[in-house]
Amino acid sequence: VDRTLGIGVKEPNLLSGILFDAQGERMTPTHATKSNTRYRYYVSRPLLAGSKRDQGQRIPASNLEALIIRRIHDWLADHTAMLAIVQGYTSDAVIQKQHMDHANRRAATWHELGTDGIRKFMHSVVPRIQVYADKIDVSLNQDRFAQWLVGTNDSVEPAAVASSGTERRFATLTIPARLRRAGNEMKMIV
Repeated sequence: VDRTLGIGVKEPNLLSGILFDAQGERMTPTHATKSNTRYRYYVSRPLLAGSKRDQGQRIPASNLEALIIRRIHDWLADHTAMLAIVQGYTSDAVIQKQHMDHANRRAATWHELGTDGIRKFMHSVVPRIQVYADKIDVSLNQDRFAQWLVGTNDSVEPAAVASSGTERRFATLTIPARLRRAGNEMKMIV
């Protein structure tokens, strides 16, 4: 059980396919076993290919996932941020009120989503997460997010995909976090 995330799964790999390092290289989930304990990581592709250590990142998965999930929840619970998203989605005051009610419900039940629900959210609303040396940027597709709020988008269609002729709007959540090298891996200092 991953106690950091508060969800009952050993290996959720929630960020698989949407996580990139500071150089824009995709990061892949991997693990190491030591004394019958499994440690999960996200590793830059150049490191997996055997490149030098300074040409990529190796970050503990559960810490990174917990940090991102907590930031998204805090954003979802932020009334002002949700109002800005809802106002950008529709100008009808009645529909805005309904969307705000949905946002409040989603924030209250965020921890009940479980691993599958969070994975679906991530892969349908979040097209990219980029880890820099001093911050983590989480991009969210605002249109897909607004659909998720009201329950019309619970699919796992990638967030970066949009129907032709549709303008995509994105919000970026920044998490101030400094990476510090500790052996082969990176430690996050928030």
